[in-house]
Amino acid sequence: MLYVGQQIEVEPGIFKYITQYSLSTTDNGDGSSLGLNDNGQFVAMSRLADTATSTTATPTLYVVLQIPAPGTGVLALLGLTAISRRRRR
Repeated sequence: MLYVGQQIEVEPGIFKYITQYSLSTTDNGDGSSLGLNDNGQFVAMSRLADTATSTTATPTLYVVLQIPAPGTGVLALLGLTAISRRRRR
């Protein structure tokens, strides 16, 4: 979901590149990760730069990402199959 060099829009019209990111893998005591909640969201800390090759100290941004449900890919494939079958006729 995140990778170094990925361009993201931090404000309307202002784009920055991810130079580094990290996820919390700390245990909360009951076997769950602190970076992942019950809604399937996780928080990633990322450092940003104006260019993809910049290695200088950059601002930190905390990003909340939604992990897709397992059935999402199956539904997408079914939809694409239905569209392709319709075009052949």
